[in-house]
Amino acid sequence: MAERVVTLDLTVKKTGSIKVAINPWERHAKVGDTIVFKPGGDVTGFDVIWHTRNSPFVGGKKSIGVRSAKAAKTTHVKGTAKLNTPYRYTVKLYFNDPAGNRRSVTVDPDMVIEA
Repeated sequence: MAERVVTLDLTVKKTGSIKVAINPWERHAKVGDTIVFKPGGDVTGFDVIWHTRNSPFVGGKKSIGVRSAKAAKTTHVKGTAKLNTPYRYTVKLYFNDPAGNRRSVTVDPDMVIEA
């Protein structure tokens, strides 16, 4: 059982353009692992929403929401998770534009539970 990290990074430039990086884009994990979503840069909060009816984690929570720049940790990957199949999820990152307005951007990376 390991703690796997997904870094959620967003940078807002003075021009208003943004740069988003999710690392790794495809997170591999094993049964029993936990995932830590760590925001960085100009992220002021985030949501993680699983596309499947249930997430691959114990408790089957459909989403994780953090309204601050703090990291969030999942429960353990459950033993009944489908192996070697991508679990699709959406990450919605919140940030402030150069004028101070709260904005968001949405990206869709993957998670694969390995045998």
